[in-house]
Amino acid sequence: MARLGHHTLRFPTTTHVYTYYTGYDDCKLLNIHTSTPEQREQIQGFIEETEADVWQSTRELTTVVVCPFSDFLLLRKLNDSGIRFDVVVANLQTRFDSDYSGSVLAQASASVHRGGESVFMKLLCKYFSVHCESPEPPKKKTEIVPNIDIVGKFASHAQIGHWLSQISARHSHISSLENIGTSYEGRNMTIIKIGKPRTDGANKPIIWIDAGVHAREWISTAVSISTINTLLTKSETDRRVATMLEKFDWYILPVANPDGYYFSRNGHRFWRKTRRPQFPCFGVDMNRNFDINFGGAGSSASKCSEVYRGTKAFSEPEAANMRNVLTRHKDRIRGVVSLHSYGQLLLLPYSFTSTKPPDYLDLERLANVTAEAIERVNGRRYGYGTAPDLLYPTSGSSIDWAKMKLGIKYTLGIELPPHTATASRLGFAVSEREIAPSAEEVFAALSAMSAHIDSPLGRT
Repeated sequence: MARLGHHTLRFPTTTHVYTYYTGYDDCKLLNIHTSTPEQREQIQGFIEETEADVWQSTRELTTVVVCPFSDFLLLRKLNDSGIRFDVVVANLQTRFDSDYSGSVLAQASASVHRGGESVFMKLLCKYFSVHCESPEPPKKKTEIVPNIDIVGKFASHAQIGHWLSQISARHSHISSLENIGTSYEGRNMTIIKIGKPRTDGANKPIIWIDAGVHAREWISTAVSISTINTLLTKSETDRRVATMLEKFDWYILPVANPDGYYFSRNGHRFWRKTRRPQFPCFGVDMNRNFDINFGGAGSSASKCSEVYRGTKAFSEPEAANMRNVLTRHKDRIRGVVSLHSYGQLLLLPYSFTSTKPPDYLDLERLANVTAEAIERVNGRRYGYGTAPDLLYPTSGSSIDWAKMKLGIKYTLGIELPPHTATASRLGFAVSEREIAPSAEEVFAALSAMSAHIDSPLGRT
């Protein structure tokens, strides 16, 4: 058996097994410009037909990655329709290798050739009765993790777990760890709980933060690590931190999608979904798997889609684990924050409809306070509003579910920088230099947000 990559093909009428090789060679990064609803509808049809990977979509700009076997079709359709587009990067793999040589990103870039699913292979599997075998999940073993400081770095899931154990032990008077469950491939989903106990022993309200729901959004996980570090190491020296810990308990989940994150680091840098096999493809978009308008606008029934919703709500253990812990603490949770990238946006409920919640003015007030706090840090502006107004509808999202099913008033998605993908900044693949400024902005956001939630205006 020839071994060019680490996926294999098995034709049922023969004994032959064929491997296939995939990567980002000759994949193009496109910015597509739209000015009318009709053009946006056309683009959506083109994307579904070619299975292009959508990185960002606003009213004026849609950023996609399209690879061989589909790029010719998409480019022809764009040219025929007269819709303006720019080829931002002509060969994503070459550009990726050049930009991130020697970094942890380069490791993912090098191994990307051994993973993923090309459009050609999806079609072959789907229409020609070819059996597609994925590599087996990594064997469970004890991993030797170097004792390093991971703050400001893109750390592995194992390094994050080791670091959490160490830093929580050093600050055990204000923190503890809880394993809320395991992923499909058996990786722990660990949350850290941070807060100063009340003198009367009573429970305090909770603010929940999750990161890494989408595997390729590494900066969200890195920013959550920086947030944890700030809350623990500055609890006695920074009055803002002390107040945050006195008023609230902070429950933080740095890696909500451990299997996808592992695969993104070791096989396919821009992998988005979880990793449970979904013949003929893999994984579910966790942020379409929550039980709120499940299967509606912005999700897909196609198992190869980047927004595949799953077979049913909470079909994926990772989403079910989040559901269980949030439900258990729903009466104490005052705010839910989900960190994502990219776009520099604060996303408010509802995500699946243009109809606004009855208390939308309260949510806008919180978003305005938060955006102003962010801008004061580095001068970067974050827009705010609902996903249908700013981006696209999203059904089955965690922030909608937390608000509508659990009754949590303040739920918010934060899309970290950059604002758009450009020739110099490849959207999801930001450098480690971006972690610190983004973390500073998120800390300012959380400080302002928690102060507002605790204020008389925020309690109404």
